Amino acid sequence: MPKRVLYSIYQTTNHSNGGVNSMTQILEQDADLEPVILTNREGPFNARWKARGWKIIKSNIKWGSKDSKQGRLAKIADIIKSNYLAYRTLKSNKLKALYCNDIQGFWCAYFGGRMAGAKVIFNLRDTKSADELSSLKKWTFIAQKADIIVVLSEEMKDFVLNKLLDGNGSQKIFVTYSIVKHDLFKPVDKPESDRLRAELGIPLNQFAISYVAAFNEKKAQLPFIQQVVSKFKDTADAHFYFIGDFHPDSNDYARQCLDAVKEMNIEHLVSFIGHDSRMDRWYKVSDLVAIASNKEGLARCMIEAISCGTPVISFDVCSAREILEERECGEVIGMNNYDDFYQAILQLKNEPARLTQYGKNGVALSKALFSKDAVMEKYQNIYNKIATFV
Repeated sequence: MPKRVLYSIYQTTNHSNGGVNSMTQILEQDADLEPVILTNREGPFNARWKARGWKIIKSNIKWGSKDSKQGRLAKIADIIKSNYLAYRTLKSNKLKALYCNDIQGFWCAYFGGRMAGAKVIFNLRDTKSADELSSLKKWTFIAQKADIIVVLSEEMKDFVLNKLLDGNGSQKIFVTYSIVKHDLFKPVDKPESDRLRAELGIPLNQFAISYVAAFNEKKAQLPFIQQVVSKFKDTADAHFYFIGDFHPDSNDYARQCLDAVKEMNIEHLVSFIGHDSRMDRWYKVSDLVAIASNKEGLARCMIEAISCGTPVISFDVCSAREILEERECGEVIGMNNYDDFYQAILQLKNEPARLTQYGKNGVALSKALFSKDAVMEKYQNIYNKIATFV
Protein backbone atom coordinates (compact mmCIF):
# COMPACT_ATOMS: atom_id res chain seq x y z
CA MET A 1 0.00 0.00 0.00
CA PRO A 2 1.39 3.47 -0.86
CA LYS A 3 2.21 5.36 2.31
CA ARG A 4 2.54 8.83 0.85
CA VAL A 5 -0.31 10.41 -1.11
CA LEU A 6 -1.53 14.01 -1.29
CA TYR A 7 -5.13 14.26 -0.07
CA SER A 8 -7.11 17.32 -1.15
CA ILE A 9 -9.76 17.70 1.55
CA TYR A 10 -12.17 20.64 1.49
CA GLN A 11 -13.79 21.56 4.81
CA THR A 12 -17.11 23.44 4.93
CA THR A 13 -18.04 25.71 7.83
CA ASN A 14 -20.64 23.20 9.05
CA HIS A 15 -19.79 21.22 12.16
CA SER A 16 -20.84 18.02 10.43
CA ASN A 17 -18.48 17.38 7.51
CA GLY A 18 -19.51 13.81 6.79
CA GLY A 19 -17.14 13.29 3.87
CA VAL A 20 -14.18 14.69 5.79
CA ASN A 21 -15.00 12.51 8.77
CA SER A 22 -15.27 9.41 6.57
CA MET A 23 -11.92 10.05 4.88
CA THR A 24 -10.23 10.78 8.20
CA GLN A 25 -11.49 7.48 9.62
CA ILE A 26 -10.08 5.63 6.61
CA LEU A 27 -6.68 7.30 6.98
CA GLU A 28 -6.57 6.58 10.71
CA GLN A 29 -6.74 2.83 10.12
CA ASP A 30 -3.07 2.57 9.08
CA ALA A 31 -0.61 3.73 11.72
CA ASP A 32 2.23 3.73 9.18
CA LEU A 33 0.43 6.00 6.73
CA GLU A 34 2.10 9.34 6.01
CA PRO A 35 -0.53 11.38 4.18
CA VAL A 36 0.05 14.97 3.16
CA ILE A 37 -3.19 16.92 3.45
CA LEU A 38 -4.07 20.00 1.43
CA THR A 39 -7.06 21.72 3.03
CA ASN A 40 -8.72 25.11 2.75
CA ARG A 41 -9.06 26.15 6.38
CA GLU A 42 -8.40 25.51 10.04
CA GLY A 43 -11.38 23.27 10.72
CA PRO A 44 -12.40 20.80 13.43
CA PHE A 45 -10.44 17.94 11.82
CA ASN A 46 -7.06 19.68 11.80
CA ALA A 47 -6.40 18.74 15.41
CA ARG A 48 -6.99 15.04 14.65
CA TRP A 49 -4.61 15.22 11.70
CA LYS A 50 -1.95 17.04 13.71
CA ALA A 51 -2.21 14.48 16.51
CA ARG A 52 -1.25 11.83 13.97
CA GLY A 53 1.75 13.84 12.88
CA TRP A 54 0.44 14.28 9.36
CA LYS A 55 1.71 17.14 7.25
CA ILE A 56 -0.98 19.77 6.62
CA ILE A 57 -0.90 22.45 3.93
CA LYS A 58 -3.56 25.18 4.29
CA SER A 59 -4.59 27.22 1.28
CA ASN A 60 -6.85 29.57 3.31
CA ILE A 61 -9.07 30.05 0.28
CA LYS A 62 -12.58 31.44 0.82
CA TRP A 63 -14.36 30.55 -2.45
CA GLY A 64 -16.11 33.70 -3.66
CA SER A 65 -19.85 33.76 -4.26
CA LYS A 66 -21.22 32.80 -7.69
CA ASP A 67 -23.85 35.55 -7.42
CA SER A 68 -21.64 38.41 -8.59
CA LYS A 69 -18.88 38.96 -11.11
CA GLN A 70 -16.51 39.92 -8.31
CA GLY A 71 -17.39 36.75 -6.43
CA ARG A 72 -16.84 34.55 -9.47
CA LEU A 73 -13.46 36.16 -10.13
CA ALA A 74 -12.49 35.64 -6.50
CA LYS A 75 -13.44 31.97 -6.75
CA ILE A 76 -11.31 31.53 -9.88
CA ALA A 77 -8.39 33.19 -8.09
CA ASP A 78 -8.85 30.83 -5.14
CA ILE A 79 -8.86 27.78 -7.42
CA ILE A 80 -5.65 28.93 -9.13
CA LYS A 81 -3.99 29.56 -5.76
CA SER A 82 -4.98 26.16 -4.37
CA ASN A 83 -3.89 24.30 -7.51
CA TYR A 84 -0.51 26.00 -7.41
CA LEU A 85 -0.13 24.84 -3.80
CA ALA A 86 -1.07 21.31 -4.88
CA TYR A 87 1.54 21.40 -7.65
CA ARG A 88 4.26 22.68 -5.29
CA THR A 89 3.37 20.16 -2.59
CA LEU A 90 3.39 17.20 -4.96
CA LYS A 91 6.73 18.19 -6.47
CA SER A 92 8.51 19.12 -3.24
CA ASN A 93 7.36 15.95 -1.47
CA LYS A 94 7.92 13.74 -4.53
CA LEU A 95 4.34 12.46 -4.44
CA LYS A 96 2.92 10.65 -7.45
CA ALA A 97 -0.74 10.29 -6.44
CA LEU A 98 -3.44 12.85 -5.63
CA TYR A 99 -6.63 11.83 -3.80
CA CYS A 100 -9.49 14.36 -4.18
CA ASN A 101 -11.96 13.78 -1.36
CA ASP A 102 -14.97 15.35 -3.09
CA ILE A 103 -15.98 17.79 -5.85
CA GLN A 104 -14.48 20.80 -4.07
CA GLY A 105 -11.33 18.87 -3.31
CA PHE A 106 -11.06 18.07 -7.01
CA TRP A 107 -11.23 21.69 -8.17
CA CYS A 108 -8.76 22.68 -5.44
CA ALA A 109 -6.03 20.35 -6.71
CA TYR A 110 -6.70 18.55 -10.00
CA PHE A 111 -4.94 20.93 -12.40
CA GLY A 112 -1.92 21.25 -10.12
CA GLY A 113 -1.85 17.48 -9.83
CA ARG A 114 -1.78 17.00 -13.57
CA MET A 115 0.95 19.61 -13.97
CA ALA A 116 2.99 17.68 -11.41
CA GLY A 117 2.46 14.41 -13.28
CA ALA A 118 0.37 12.81 -10.52
CA LYS A 119 -2.34 10.22 -11.00
CA VAL A 120 -5.73 11.40 -9.74
CA ILE A 121 -8.16 9.51 -7.52
CA PHE A 122 -11.57 11.15 -7.12
CA ASN A 123 -14.03 10.30 -4.34
CA LEU A 124 -17.62 11.05 -5.39
CA ARG A 125 -19.81 11.68 -2.34
CA ASP A 126 -22.99 13.06 -3.90
CA THR A 127 -25.22 12.64 -6.93
CA LYS A 128 -27.58 14.85 -8.89
CA SER A 129 -31.33 15.19 -8.44
CA ALA A 130 -33.61 14.46 -11.40
CA ASP A 131 -33.97 18.21 -12.00
CA GLU A 132 -30.20 18.58 -12.34
CA LEU A 133 -29.46 15.79 -14.80
CA SER A 134 -29.43 18.20 -17.74
CA SER A 135 -26.38 20.02 -16.33
CA LEU A 136 -23.70 17.37 -15.93
CA LYS A 137 -20.86 18.92 -17.93
CA LYS A 138 -18.58 19.60 -14.95
CA TRP A 139 -19.29 16.22 -13.38
CA THR A 140 -18.69 14.44 -16.68
CA PHE A 141 -15.36 16.26 -17.02
CA ILE A 142 -14.32 15.09 -13.56
CA ALA A 143 -15.37 11.49 -14.17
CA GLN A 144 -13.54 11.36 -17.49
CA LYS A 145 -10.34 12.93 -16.20
CA ALA A 146 -9.95 10.94 -12.97
CA ASP A 147 -7.78 7.81 -13.13
CA ILE A 148 -9.77 6.17 -10.32
CA ILE A 149 -13.28 7.01 -9.11
CA VAL A 150 -14.29 5.93 -5.61
CA VAL A 151 -18.04 5.75 -4.91
CA LEU A 152 -20.00 4.85 -1.79
CA SER A 153 -22.56 2.36 -3.11
CA GLU A 154 -23.53 0.25 -6.09
CA GLU A 155 -26.24 2.77 -6.97
CA MET A 156 -23.61 5.50 -7.11
CA LYS A 157 -21.52 3.33 -9.42
CA ASP A 158 -24.51 2.99 -11.75
CA PHE A 159 -24.96 6.78 -11.70
CA VAL A 160 -21.32 7.40 -12.64
CA LEU A 161 -21.19 4.69 -15.27
CA ASN A 162 -24.45 5.50 -17.02
CA LYS A 163 -24.85 9.25 -16.49
CA LEU A 164 -21.23 10.43 -16.60
CA LEU A 165 -19.25 7.84 -18.57
CA ASP A 166 -21.81 6.68 -21.17
CA GLY A 167 -21.49 3.09 -19.98
CA ASN A 168 -17.71 2.90 -20.45
CA GLY A 169 -14.97 2.77 -17.82
CA SER A 170 -16.41 0.48 -15.14
CA GLN A 171 -12.89 -0.83 -14.44
CA LYS A 172 -11.85 2.48 -12.90
CA ILE A 173 -14.84 2.71 -10.54
CA PHE A 174 -14.36 1.26 -7.05
CA VAL A 175 -17.27 0.80 -4.64
CA THR A 176 -16.52 1.10 -0.94
CA TYR A 177 -18.85 1.95 1.90
CA SER A 178 -18.05 4.26 4.80
CA ILE A 179 -16.78 3.12 8.19
CA VAL A 180 -19.19 3.29 11.11
CA LYS A 181 -17.66 3.14 14.59
CA HIS A 182 -19.58 0.25 16.07
CA ASP A 183 -18.21 0.85 19.55
CA LEU A 184 -20.18 4.12 19.47
CA PHE A 185 -23.03 3.61 17.02
CA LYS A 186 -24.71 0.52 18.43
CA PRO A 187 -28.06 -0.44 19.95
CA VAL A 188 -28.71 0.09 23.66
CA ASP A 189 -30.99 -1.78 26.04
CA LYS A 190 -34.18 -0.32 27.52
CA PRO A 191 -32.64 1.06 30.75
CA GLU A 192 -29.89 2.85 28.81
CA SER A 193 -32.40 4.15 26.27
CA ASP A 194 -34.55 5.51 29.11
CA ARG A 195 -31.51 7.16 30.68
CA LEU A 196 -30.50 8.78 27.40
CA ARG A 197 -34.04 9.99 26.77
CA ALA A 198 -34.06 11.65 30.17
CA GLU A 199 -30.67 13.20 29.41
CA LEU A 200 -31.95 14.61 26.10
CA GLY A 201 -35.34 15.66 27.44
CA ILE A 202 -37.35 13.15 25.41
CA PRO A 203 -40.43 11.72 27.20
CA LEU A 204 -40.37 7.94 27.53
CA ASN A 205 -43.77 7.46 25.86
CA GLN A 206 -43.06 9.81 22.94
CA PHE A 207 -42.67 8.60 19.34
CA ALA A 208 -39.48 10.46 18.39
CA ILE A 209 -38.62 11.12 14.73
CA SER A 210 -35.18 12.61 14.06
CA TYR A 211 -34.15 14.56 10.96
CA VAL A 212 -30.37 14.82 10.90
CA ALA A 213 -28.87 17.46 8.58
CA ALA A 214 -27.58 21.01 8.43
CA PHE A 215 -30.31 23.37 7.26
CA ASN A 216 -30.19 24.02 3.52
CA GLU A 217 -32.28 23.54 0.38
CA LYS A 218 -30.61 20.25 -0.51
CA LYS A 219 -31.68 18.72 2.79
CA ALA A 220 -35.19 20.14 2.22
CA GLN A 221 -36.37 20.56 5.79
CA LEU A 222 -38.87 23.28 4.83
CA PRO A 223 -41.24 21.26 2.60
CA PHE A 224 -40.94 18.35 5.04
CA ILE A 225 -42.13 20.61 7.86
CA GLN A 226 -44.91 22.06 5.73
CA GLN A 227 -46.19 18.82 4.22
CA VAL A 228 -45.34 16.06 6.69
CA VAL A 229 -44.78 17.45 10.17
CA SER A 230 -47.87 19.68 9.99
CA LYS A 231 -50.09 16.62 9.46
CA PHE A 232 -49.18 15.39 12.96
CA LYS A 233 -50.69 18.50 14.52
CA ASP A 234 -53.27 16.49 16.46
CA THR A 235 -51.04 13.50 17.21
CA ALA A 236 -50.18 13.94 20.86
CA ASP A 237 -47.31 11.46 21.21
CA ALA A 238 -45.27 12.27 18.05
CA HIS A 239 -42.40 14.76 17.99
CA PHE A 240 -39.83 15.78 15.37
CA TYR A 241 -36.23 16.59 16.32
CA PHE A 242 -34.14 18.50 13.77
CA ILE A 243 -30.49 17.96 14.57
CA GLY A 244 -27.76 19.75 12.63
CA ASP A 245 -26.33 23.22 12.11
CA PHE A 246 -29.22 25.65 12.72
CA HIS A 247 -28.50 29.39 12.58
CA PRO A 248 -31.73 31.28 11.78
CA ASP A 249 -30.07 34.63 12.49
CA SER A 250 -27.56 34.16 9.67
CA ASN A 251 -29.09 31.40 7.51
CA ASP A 252 -32.18 32.44 5.53
CA TYR A 253 -33.26 28.84 4.97
CA ALA A 254 -33.11 28.05 8.68
CA ARG A 255 -35.12 31.23 9.35
CA GLN A 256 -37.80 30.12 6.86
CA CYS A 257 -38.09 26.78 8.67
CA LEU A 258 -38.41 28.46 12.04
CA ASP A 259 -41.02 30.89 10.72
CA ALA A 260 -43.00 28.06 9.09
CA VAL A 261 -43.24 26.20 12.39
CA LYS A 262 -44.53 29.33 14.13
CA GLU A 263 -46.98 30.25 11.35
CA MET A 264 -48.51 26.76 11.32
CA ASN A 265 -48.72 26.66 15.14
CA ILE A 266 -46.82 23.40 15.38
CA GLU A 267 -44.13 24.47 17.84
CA HIS A 268 -45.31 21.69 20.15
CA LEU A 269 -44.32 19.18 17.45
CA VAL A 270 -40.83 20.43 16.64
CA SER A 271 -37.51 20.87 18.41
CA PHE A 272 -34.57 22.54 16.66
CA ILE A 273 -31.56 21.03 18.39
CA GLY A 274 -28.69 22.45 16.34
CA HIS A 275 -25.36 20.68 16.08
CA ASP A 276 -24.66 17.93 18.59
CA SER A 277 -21.25 16.27 18.69
CA ARG A 278 -22.83 13.22 20.38
CA MET A 279 -25.13 12.18 17.56
CA ASP A 280 -25.08 8.56 18.67
CA ARG A 281 -27.41 9.44 21.57
CA TRP A 282 -30.12 10.69 19.21
CA TYR A 283 -29.95 7.63 16.97
CA LYS A 284 -30.11 5.29 19.96
CA VAL A 285 -33.31 6.80 21.36
CA SER A 286 -35.16 7.78 18.17
CA ASP A 287 -37.98 5.59 16.95
CA LEU A 288 -37.36 6.65 13.35
CA VAL A 289 -34.94 8.73 11.29
CA ALA A 290 -36.34 10.64 8.31
CA ILE A 291 -34.44 11.60 5.14
CA ALA A 292 -36.34 13.86 2.74
CA SER A 293 -33.37 15.37 0.89
CA ASN A 294 -33.43 16.37 -2.77
CA LYS A 295 -30.36 14.22 -3.39
CA GLU A 296 -27.72 12.17 -1.56
CA GLY A 297 -24.75 9.93 -2.23
CA LEU A 298 -24.82 7.59 0.75
CA ALA A 299 -26.44 9.52 3.59
CA ARG A 300 -24.26 9.32 6.69
CA CYS A 301 -27.26 9.62 8.99
CA MET A 302 -28.83 6.58 7.30
CA ILE A 303 -25.94 4.22 7.98
CA GLU A 304 -25.36 5.54 11.51
CA ALA A 305 -29.05 5.24 12.37
CA ILE A 306 -29.42 1.63 11.23
CA SER A 307 -26.19 0.79 13.08
CA CYS A 308 -28.00 1.80 16.27
CA GLY A 309 -31.03 -0.30 15.39
CA THR A 310 -33.15 2.68 14.32
CA PRO A 311 -35.14 2.27 11.09
CA VAL A 312 -35.05 4.96 8.41
CA ILE A 313 -37.72 6.33 6.08
CA SER A 314 -36.22 8.06 3.07
CA PHE A 315 -37.18 9.53 -0.24
CA ASP A 316 -35.79 7.59 -3.19
CA VAL A 317 -32.40 9.29 -3.09
CA CYS A 318 -29.29 7.46 -4.27
CA SER A 319 -28.39 4.39 -2.16
CA ALA A 320 -31.67 4.36 -0.21
CA ARG A 321 -33.15 1.37 -2.03
CA GLU A 322 -29.82 -0.48 -1.91
CA ILE A 323 -29.56 -0.12 1.87
CA LEU A 324 -33.10 0.27 3.19
CA GLU A 325 -35.38 -1.57 0.79
CA GLU A 326 -33.23 -4.45 -0.46
CA ARG A 327 -31.99 -5.20 3.08
CA GLU A 328 -35.30 -4.39 4.82
CA CYS A 329 -33.93 -1.77 7.19
CA GLY A 330 -36.61 0.84 6.51
CA GLU A 331 -38.93 2.33 3.91
CA VAL A 332 -38.23 4.15 0.63
CA ILE A 333 -40.77 6.66 -0.70
CA GLY A 334 -41.05 8.09 -4.20
CA MET A 335 -39.32 11.45 -4.56
CA ASN A 336 -41.34 14.41 -3.27
CA ASN A 337 -44.35 12.26 -2.40
CA TYR A 338 -44.93 13.83 0.99
CA ASP A 339 -48.36 12.26 1.48
CA ASP A 340 -46.85 8.78 1.21
CA PHE A 341 -44.03 9.83 3.54
CA TYR A 342 -46.59 10.88 6.14
CA GLN A 343 -48.50 7.63 5.75
CA ALA A 344 -45.30 5.57 6.05
CA ILE A 345 -44.41 7.23 9.37
CA LEU A 346 -47.95 6.71 10.62
CA GLN A 347 -47.98 3.04 9.64
CA LEU A 348 -44.63 2.26 11.25
CA LYS A 349 -45.67 4.15 14.35
CA ASN A 350 -48.56 1.71 14.67
CA GLU A 351 -46.50 -1.40 13.86
CA PRO A 352 -43.87 -1.79 16.60
CA ALA A 353 -43.07 -5.36 15.53
CA ARG A 354 -42.06 -4.18 12.04
CA LEU A 355 -40.01 -1.36 13.55
CA THR A 356 -38.19 -3.88 15.72
CA GLN A 357 -37.46 -6.19 12.79
CA TYR A 358 -36.19 -3.32 10.64
CA GLY A 359 -33.93 -2.34 13.53
CA LYS A 360 -32.46 -5.85 13.86
CA ASN A 361 -31.90 -6.07 10.11
CA GLY A 362 -30.11 -2.73 10.13
CA VAL A 363 -27.69 -3.72 12.87
CA ALA A 364 -26.78 -6.96 11.07
CA LEU A 365 -26.30 -5.15 7.76
CA SER A 366 -24.13 -2.48 9.33
CA LYS A 367 -21.78 -5.06 10.81
CA ALA A 368 -21.48 -6.72 7.41
CA LEU A 369 -20.94 -3.59 5.29
CA PHE A 370 -19.72 -0.72 7.46
CA SER A 371 -17.27 -2.35 9.86
CA LYS A 372 -13.65 -1.23 9.81
CA ASP A 373 -12.45 -4.56 8.46
CA ALA A 374 -15.07 -4.74 5.70
CA VAL A 375 -14.38 -1.21 4.48
CA MET A 376 -10.59 -1.47 4.66
CA GLU A 377 -10.72 -4.68 2.64
CA LYS A 378 -12.42 -2.67 -0.10
CA TYR A 379 -9.93 0.17 0.25
CA GLN A 380 -7.04 -2.25 -0.08
CA ASN A 381 -8.12 -2.81 -3.69
CA ILE A 382 -7.94 0.94 -4.24
CA TYR A 383 -4.52 1.18 -2.58
CA ASN A 384 -3.27 -1.70 -4.72
CA LYS A 385 -4.38 0.15 -7.83
CA ILE A 386 -2.72 3.37 -6.63
CA ALA A 387 0.46 1.39 -5.99
CA THR A 388 0.65 0.60 -9.70
CA PHE A 389 0.90 4.37 -10.29
CA VAL A 390 3.66 5.09 -7.80
